[in-house]
Amino acid sequence: MARTPTPKIGDYFEILLPDGRRAYGQYVFWDGPPNRPASGLGSLVQIYDVVSHKELSLDDLRSASLLFPPVFTGLKAAIKSGAWRIVGHLPVEGFIFPKFRSTFGTKPGVYHDWKIWDGEKETFIGDLPAKYRSLEAKVGWGYQLLEDRIATGINRYDHLL
Repeated sequence: MARTPTPKIGDYFEILLPDGRRAYGQYVFWDGPPNRPASGLGSLVQIYDVVSHKELSLDDLRSASLLFPPVFTGLKAAIKSGAWRIVGHLPVEGFIFPKFRSTFGTKPGVYHDWKIWDGEKETFIGDLPAKYRSLEAKVGWGYQLLEDRIATGINRYDHLL
């Protein structure tokens, strides 16, 4: 039996969606040792705004824009399960760690305990200003939930806004 490759920063991967289309992403950052103490969020990936019925090349992806800002997901589990597969590798260039928003809220509503995380520290801001509403939630996406977001365009964490 073939050994499952361990994803490395810079790896591009293909995601086969339930409707047969393909989506693509790149592994851009590991949030844990040896880079820094583990936050428990793991692999930071960027997903490209190219969903296609045909296989795309790395050249097609190099110039693609992002579907949404980078998110954390269980990349190793997705690869190991066979749901996602590594299709190439290029160095990560010009990557700047994004900011994330977080709250203790879990149900739709207005919250006053928002924090902004820059990858190293969290800053309490209380009410969430409009300029931070487009930030991703500080969560680890299960790979199946991320597939659903790519296929439908629905971000399950936007209900907290």
